[in-house]
Amino acid sequence: MIEKLKKLAKNFNVLVLDDENDVREGMEHLLKNFFNKVFTAPNGKVGKEILKTEKIDLVLTDLKMPEMDGITFSKYVKNFNKEIPVIVITAYSDTQNIISLIDVGIDGYILKPIKYEQIFSTLLKEVEYLYNKEFFNNSKLITHKAQHKDEIKSIIISILDFTPYPMYAKENEDVFFINDAYIDRYGLEADDEKCETKTIYDGIYIYRVKDE
Repeated sequence: MIEKLKKLAKNFNVLVLDDENDVREGMEHLLKNFFNKVFTAPNGKVGKEILKTEKIDLVLTDLKMPEMDGITFSKYVKNFNKEIPVIVITAYSDTQNIISLIDVGIDGYILKPIKYEQIFSTLLKEVEYLYNKEFFNNSKLITHKAQHKDEIKSIIISILDFTPYPMYAKENEDVFFINDAYIDRYGLEADDEKCETKTIYDGIYIYRVKDE
């Protein structure tokens, strides 16, 4: 789980909000091992300014903070960009707040007392969403922007070279790229039966190993 999180999160930025310095600094120290950049704020008011000026892909916020609490800030994030996943740190006793957060559209919860396994599993779920969304958007760019097959193939190679998932690409029946993740696990021979297929362009296909 940890290695997968490292591979998927390395190109994303996270914003952490908590009014307790020790908690905030501890989370920053932990998340720097996974994310491209980690931004921190002691409350939602400061968090808003960071959100306006930096590229934030994921938000992790405590509920009880001065000046602007976690619920108010979560609403702001979803109004600012509903595609940014928001994970809330809350206590079992915050039943009413949890109900309010469901209405806001929060994406995940980390319950106190915080356990590392819960942090990693919750983050992985949201990072997988971000990664898959980015991959899908890149696939759309291929269709709309590339006019010739050579250009398309070049873009596919750059995408597959980035992904940690075992994948390869074909033009008709000919394999033109196998990524390192596939080679490391399965070698240089493509095996279509192991894979699910995505059609990218006329005669060009991407293969991804199932259950990876």
